[in-house]
Amino acid sequence: MLKKHLLILVAAAAILVVHHSGNAVNAGDNTHLFLDLCALITLPTRQIPELPSADSGKKAFQEIMKLNNSLSDQTWRKKFARSESGEKERPKYQSQGGKVDELHQQSWDLWTEAEEELDKEKGAKTTEQAAGLNGITPEDRTQLLAILQPLAEEAAETYSELQRQLTSESAITQAKLKQKLAAATYGEGVNQLSDPTDDKLTGGTAAGTSRTTYCGGNTPATTKATSISGLLYCVCAGESGDDSGNFKPCTDQQSAAQGAQAAMTNAAVDIKALENKYPTPPATELTATDILEPLAAFLAKGTAKEKYVVFGAVTTNCGGKNTDGLCVIYNTETAAEAQKLRQAPWRTNLVDAAAMLSNQAAQAGEIKRLTQKLENLKKQAFNLKPQLELRKKLTAVLMAAAPKGPTQSSAQTLQEKGQCEAINKAAQCREKHPKCEWKGKNDEDGEHCKLNETHVAQKATKAEKDGAAGGAVSAGCAKHGTNKEACLADKTGDKQNCAWRSGKNGETDQEKEMCRNGSFLVNKKLALSVVSAAFSALLF
Repeated sequence: MLKKHLLILVAAAAILVVHHSGNAVNAGDNTHLFLDLCALITLPTRQIPELPSADSGKKAFQEIMKLNNSLSDQTWRKKFARSESGEKERPKYQSQGGKVDELHQQSWDLWTEAEEELDKEKGAKTTEQAAGLNGITPEDRTQLLAILQPLAEEAAETYSELQRQLTSESAITQAKLKQKLAAATYGEGVNQLSDPTDDKLTGGTAAGTSRTTYCGGNTPATTKATSISGLLYCVCAGESGDDSGNFKPCTDQQSAAQGAQAAMTNAAVDIKALENKYPTPPATELTATDILEPLAAFLAKGTAKEKYVVFGAVTTNCGGKNTDGLCVIYNTETAAEAQKLRQAPWRTNLVDAAAMLSNQAAQAGEIKRLTQKLENLKKQAFNLKPQLELRKKLTAVLMAAAPKGPTQSSAQTLQEKGQCEAINKAAQCREKHPKCEWKGKNDEDGEHCKLNETHVAQKATKAEKDGAAGGAVSAGCAKHGTNKEACLADKTGDKQNCAWRSGKNGETDQEKEMCRNGSFLVNKKLALSVVSAAFSALLF
């Protein structure tokens, strides 16, 4: 939409509408320009949009962090505690052995803030109660923390992006829009229409600048006006000596002009006198269209002459008298001169403001999306109890279905996996070797303790070999040995208990066909992966 309006604007500037010219300027001749300039000069007073609030998203993230800290063990939480000497400040992040843990460094202040908020609960465990976690066991706490981790990590990434949207230099705030519009309408450094002075209008040279020099002449000489206020003065404010200042080119309600042709003193007075003559601007929120349409309309009302473009009525120059002209002129003798209209500060600032409004709308949409995502993640984080109960039920089912004997069930493996991953210290992890192994690049605390899959596989293989080679040969399907008929006849009702097949991964004599277990739990790694996938699908 913005591109479409910009094309209209450019076309309007290129194809200028030619208006009547005469030997004198008549009252009301510039009313059509006055209305366009009024629409532009009142833009800073319109309802300017602001980026949406992200407070609910910030609050949701803070609640997730509080729950994360609340479920963590005391050893971890003591890292953020105030010293016993009563210091007000909590510890800052410090690298260990000269090595920086980027995750800890980035998240430290967030964890610290969470501890600060948890302290305010004074042991009431308000956060855990809000999550429905009253009276949970230490084992439950460990599993809940493991379930929470992916949600907390996703929330941290989302919050980081939300902060970037709100605080980066590219964030288009209401204040930035007002500043850009004020620069276009009142001039650089002027924030409202009541603030302009003669020197601000002319760049500090009001007494030494004639009206003809400022507004332009048909020699041709380009106007020095850089704001909509300056254009309005040149087009609408008469000369104090012309009918005692009572010549009214823009509206019959104009006050008597105070400025003289010889100098730009009293120009600001004449501009401010026009302020209460502007039509009331719309009360609706400002859009890019509200800027581009009156801008295009004003540009389209320029009159093309042989060597210049003039806005307003002119006979000889833009000196302000009805015998001279009330106008602004842009020289078009050369390509470089012709560019001055396109590059005029009032025009470029207005086009920039329109683009900023369009971009702000896109930013607002992204901020709303990220805020909503954090709110949704918070809802999930505070509804972990059903997931924990489901995990317990799955564990119970797996343990009931697991083959009896020395083999390790998938449920047991899952439990050991959770025990390993709950450890965040290298020394504690190594104490659990060979069941657990430390995967961190160094010994800094973190989520680097993992289940030793090699050890699990070795235990499973050893158990199956022990069952096949020694002990009670009569146990399970192995008791049928090479008797195929007996093997296939081993049933419970219509359910086949055994299978006549070659071995799978981890079984002995893989090339040999013999009577083997038909259970899907024979392959321990396969069983664990299937259950993990099913559990993840149910939870997420």
